Amino acid sequence: MAAHAGAAATEFGRDSGGLMRVLSAPPLRWVPAPLVNTAAEGALPTLRAAVDPEARGGHLYGPAGVHGVKGRPEQVEVFAAARDEVAGATLWERCEQLTGVRYPLP
Repeated sequence: MAAHAGAAATEFGRDSGGLMRVLSAPPLRWVPAPLVNTAAEGALPTLRAAVDPEARGGHLYGPAGVHGVKGRPEQVEVFAAARDEVAGATLWERCEQLTGVRYPLP
């Protein structure tokens, strides 16, 4: 089970060169409020995935609005890249190498 916040007006990503950095530039500071979730709204998909008795493994929860950027937390389509088993296995192995922590999977 997974969740994503969509775009939320938080400090996360402001220094990464991404969309939130552009939108937080002085002339555009007013733009994020109507176009993105608040920090509290951004937390709702994770909260729903954690406590909704109907939430199921293998599902993704995120904002149901346009392009998954803003909206009520709903079950949304899992991105094709996230279903790529080869990429997932490669990412898992790399994480184990980098952290030195190994989780045996069945």
